[in-house]
Amino acid sequence: MKSKIIFIILFISFISFAMTMCSKDRGCGNTIRYENIPQTYLKNVPYVGGEILTFLHVNTGDTVRFNGEPNWTGYSNSTFDKSDCHFETKHEGRGIAYVHADKKIVINQRNTNNYVATFEVDFENEYFITGDFSDNRIFDYDSIIIANRLYYNVFRFNIDASFPPTNYFIYCNSKYGILKFELASGETWELINNK
Repeated sequence: MKSKIIFIILFISFISFAMTMCSKDRGCGNTIRYENIPQTYLKNVPYVGGEILTFLHVNTGDTVRFNGEPNWTGYSNSTFDKSDCHFETKHEGRGIAYVHADKKIVINQRNTNNYVATFEVDFENEYFITGDFSDNRIFDYDSIIIANRLYYNVFRFNIDASFPPTNYFIYCNSKYGILKFELASGETWELINNK
């Protein structure tokens, strides 16, 4: 009888040990994590799709109307593999395009590593990355007049952090979005209507 009890205890111990060694908890197994754009960043980009943005090309006096297409949401992946560990992170991205004949403004908002959301704009072959476009960022202008209209809490971003700094910028705020482009070509575009 005593040997049967010892056998049962040893058998249960062996089964427990085998289950522990084979479980997915050993190492990290397969892990998928979603990093969505935090709401604090989403609310700072006012575009939802379908809007009409009208810009004045200051150099020529032309008015150009950009029609908003439906927005999109997707995920980009980054992976890490090591022996018995596969870790995948899916970073949320959102975007929208505003189109006029041969011109296009493409706006992307995406989440990068460490929950840093960026606001990126591609216009006239120039690519602007705003970095931290959040409530935590200090405004570059408490108020500024653009196209004869007063705007508050305006950010100004340039294309990169080169030295000397570039002379082309994008101006934006969280209520109206893009307010002004100053391009490397010397062209200036100013928002005159956002519907």
